[in-house]
Amino acid sequence: MRRWFKLLQRILTSAGKFLKEKGVLICEVGNSQACLIEEHPDVPFLWLKCQKGGEGLFMLIKEQVDTDFSRQAS
Repeated sequence: MRRWFKLLQRILTSAGKFLKEKGVLICEVGNSQACLIEEHPDVPFLWLKCQKGGEGLFMLIKEQVDTDFSRQAS
């Protein structure tokens, strides 16, 4: 597994501890979007459109982070 992906997993599994109740996580993965979707097909990532083009910018609310990733932190 690539180093960037291990780092992203650490961010996703620990983000819930730092987000407030109505907090959001916004993360840029660039052209690795397809890899992230393949690795986590059941996660409802909200993919954001960039004004100047590009891809790989997603948002998750705290509830989604807690539901989809906090259990992986254990």
